[in-house]
Amino acid sequence: MKKKRLDDYTSSLCWRKNFLVMRLVYFLMIGFVVLVPTSVSAQNKMISLEIRSETLSSVLMKIKDQSGVNILYNENVLRDVPCKDMKLEKVTVEEALNRIF
Repeated sequence: MKKKRLDDYTSSLCWRKNFLVMRLVYFLMIGFVVLVPTSVSAQNKMISLEIRSETLSSVLMKIKDQSGVNILYNENVLRDVPCKDMKLEKVTVEEALNRIF
């Protein structure tokens, strides 16, 4: 009867480890494919704004209220930043943010 060498055990463990890593990568790739279309569809919402002597923080809150898109920002920093007067009619959220900034 032959005895198993140490190399036989390590190659088996290495194969199992590689298989687990490949399975994890596969599930992560499937997850990213499922999430991508939902994040892009949020930018297609049309909004209309009229901005007159308001702060940037209040303008971002108006965009959030009209579109339902969450915008992450530090309110303490943007609370005192004035925004220029403008009127935006039926523009996407992305276009509105580009014009404001």
